[in-house]
Amino acid sequence: IHKYALPLEPYDLELQSAEAEGGFGLNMMANPWPFPINWAQVQFSNDQQNWVSLAEAAAPPRSWVNSYAYTWDHENGYYYPKSNLVDTWEGFWVTTQVTDPLWIRFLPERYTGNDAQVLDELDDVISWSLDLTLQRVDGTQRDEHNKIGLASGLTIDDQLDLNDAFEFHPKAHEAVFLRTRV
Repeated sequence: IHKYALPLEPYDLELQSAEAEGGFGLNMMANPWPFPINWAQVQFSNDQQNWVSLAEAAAPPRSWVNSYAYTWDHENGYYYPKSNLVDTWEGFWVTTQVTDPLWIRFLPERYTGNDAQVLDELDDVISWSLDLTLQRVDGTQRDEHNKIGLASGLTIDDQLDLNDAFEFHPKAHEAVFLRTRV
């Protein structure tokens, strides 16, 4: 998509929807602004008229998207669920959970360190929790971001809630190239 992000206007993009009910749509994108933004401040719409916050879009009954942006941690070799700062031009994945059309809106507001999303505040609302680090025997893969716990507002069935992050492994059927013009 060839589109320019003007510095004082919201930046809207249509997202790839899930192909089938119960599936996920994968969207690779980047912060469109030349300054860090707060992921928790993005908005979503299914009609481009009425926009809702990330928290409203991720929580039932909508459940349009997963509430995290997934960035590649090249030092440790895994996708990390982000919930606050998205740095300048930082790339990330957004997952949609509906088959209907869906749009994302980035607001041209600099990240100030406030209004962080659930992942960073989860310890404040959990009654108890256990952090797990999982690693293959041969050491080739390591996952340090696993948490088991109990808190009010969490679902006890297989439904995703606002606090659930995917074990994210995007599978591309063809090579993806990023081209930048200067």
